Amino acid sequence: MNMKKMKFAGLFIVMLMISLQTSFAQSRAGARPDGPGSGDPYRNIPNLTEAQQTEIRAIHTAHLNEVKPLRNQLDIKEAELNALRSADNANMTNINAKADEIAQIKTEIAKLKLANEQNVRNVLTEEQKAFFDMHYRTNGGNGHHGNGNGNGNGNGAGGCGNSCGGCGGRR
Repeated sequence: MNMKKMKFAGLFIVMLMISLQTSFAQSRAGARPDGPGSGDPYRNIPNLTEAQQTEIRAIHTAHLNEVKPLRNQLDIKEAELNALRSADNANMTNINAKADEIAQIKTEIAKLKLANEQNVRNVLTEEQKAFFDMHYRTNGGNGHHGNGNGNGNGNGAGGCGNSCGGCGGRR
């Protein structure tokens, strides 16, 4: 296969993957009542005042707007990595460089999630913070709601074992 055809095939694969990712994300957007797309993922925190709810919604919306371009970049980089990995003569230097780019974006997203978590916590009372820490923290799967992306880190099947009602029997 000549270089021009390989580039075209790689570009086609990248565009196809982005299209499929977008389609899948849209189909999952409303899949969980307390998950992405619900508009109010923190609604199960007990005794939230209207002012707290308004402030948390604003924090959450700002966070989503900040993370969205990074997630888009991540999707593109992952598609590019898949194209590099599936090439006939895969170049490990290019593959490793792309993996480093992906890791950098994921680290940036993780830092934004941690900042968002602290911003939400700052709005809560001590009782609400205790509930939040048990149910909403992005701590690698120990919180019910994990990282909010629906593919791991606490979002799998099964309940949490607590009688909180916040996860609806899901983690």
